[in-house]
Order: sequence, then structure tokens, then C-alpha cells
Amino acid sequence: MSFALGRREAAAAGLKRRLEVEIAAAGEALADPATAAEARIHAARRRLKRARSILVALEDVLGRAGRQARRRLRDIARMLAGSRDADVLAAAAASLRDAAGPDERPALARLAASLAARAAAAHAAAAPLAAVAAALAEAETVVADTALPGKRGRRGDAGRDLLAEALFDAYKAGRKAMAAALASPEDARLHAWRKAVKHRWHLSRLAERRLAGTDRTTVNRLDRLAETLGQEHDLALLAVVVAQAPELTGGAEAAGRVAALVERRRQMLAEAAFALGSALYRDKPKRFRAGLATLPEAG
Repeated sequence: MSFALGRREAAAAGLKRRLEVEIAAAGEALADPATAAEARIHAARRRLKRARSILVALEDVLGRAGRQARRRLRDIARMLAGSRDADVLAAAAASLRDAAGPDERPALARLAASLAARAAAAHAAAAPLAAVAAALAEAETVVADTALPGKRGRRGDAGRDLLAEALFDAYKAGRKAMAAALASPEDARLHAWRKAVKHRWHLSRLAERRLAGTDRTTVNRLDRLAETLGQEHDLALLAVVVAQAPELTGGAEAAGRVAALVERRRQMLAEAAFALGSALYRDKPKRFRAGLATLPEAG
């Protein structure tokens, strides 16, 4: 099923429909017995991130109920974060190991093995999947029972304004976050930019059939930018692990070589992200909003 809203679908109703689908799909992903636990957790977290982006777009019409639902989904996602974070660190170390030269490879092999063992231990401890599934079922019921108001919200839902305004807000936030990261490319600012990019990506996918400025090329570029920033963030977390536990690499000297390699790779990823972002966030916000015209109905 496509993530995009239908072209003739009222925005608020369509967003709420899609929200219910994403929450239900998160629960189904967790319950899939044919899939490994780590893949189930990853799929559920991905669905929850989409759902939270939809709730941002619905905030003006759902009000307090929407904000409460966002907090509920955030707390559920946090219940799944531990083992997923361990997997990310292990994968980042393994990726560096596979691309490293002979000087760094032994230290990275030790690091990757240690982090893989940590990830296995995290999975053995097991995320509380039953508790998460119950919380998701409750959230699904609450959202389904939350009625859209009879009156339009502040932004309205005549035509496709609700989604367009949410995209406009997301664009402004992403542009501001990028400027902050350019001024000081520290991990916290790059990570904040990544979250803004992901939010715009989710909304752009929802609007792909409806609004100009959300074409497939733009959607794919946003995906690539979010992935690049995600890789940078994973390496930032790995740098912290190496600094705190140099013995995982074989000692201080080996840790120093790994840290230098990680820093070089992070700089390359940040440069690639800014190159992508310069095109995706080139327009001033008013120009971007003007480009979010409703696509004509297919004749």
C-alpha cells in the first residue's frame, strides 16, 4: 500500500487514516513470528516515526489529543530503543572494519566483535515486546476513537492546505537546523537537522500525489540526505564508545587510530550532507511555499 494520500482525499481524514494504518502496522511488525527480533523492532520503530510525523501535521485539528498521542508513541518507541542502538553501533564498527586499511583493521575487528557481543546480549535481555504490543494496541484504539472536529482547525482543510502548511513548517525547521549545523557542525546540531529532514521526508511522501515540490526525485534526495546524516550520527556514537572504552579496540594506541579514522569519515559524511542540503534547502521559505501548488487532477 502506498504511503501517499489519495489525490481526492480530504487532508485531515486522509492523515488520520494513514496514522491508524501506521500504528496498526507497527504492531503487526512486532508480532511477525517469521522475522528476527531486530528486524521486527526496526520495522516497528520506522512505522512509529511516520506516525509521529503525521501527528505533527494533525496538531491543529487534534489539539491536546494529538499531543498526547505523540507523547504516547514517543514513549513506546523508547521501549524499543536499547537493542536497536546496540545493533547500530555493531553495524557501524563492522562497516568501518570492512573498509579499513591494514593499520586500523585489527583494532576495528576487535571493536566490531565486542559490539556484536553487546548487541547479542541486548537482544538476549529482550525488549519488552509483549508490553510494547499492548501499548500499541491501546494507542491504536485511542487514535481510532479520536474524532476529527466538525470545525476546521486554524489552518483549515479546504483543498490540501493542512498538509501543505505542515510541509512548509517542516521545510523552515530543516533549513534553520541546517544553518545551525553549518555554523557549528557538532553532533547534536547535525542530529537535530537529521530529525527535521526525516520529518520533511515523511510529509513529502504523504504529499507526493497531491502537491508540486514533492516529486519522486525530491523524496529520494531527502531519503539520501537523512541516511547520510544517520551514518554520521552512528559514527558520533561510536566515537563516544571508543573514547570511553579504548580497551575494546586493544588499547589507547589502537583507540587513537580508530578515533582518527572515525573523525575523517564523519567529516566526509558531513560534507556530503551539506552538499545535498544546499540543493534541498536552497529556496527561501516563501518561495518553497509558493512551489507547493496542488497538482491538477489527472484527466
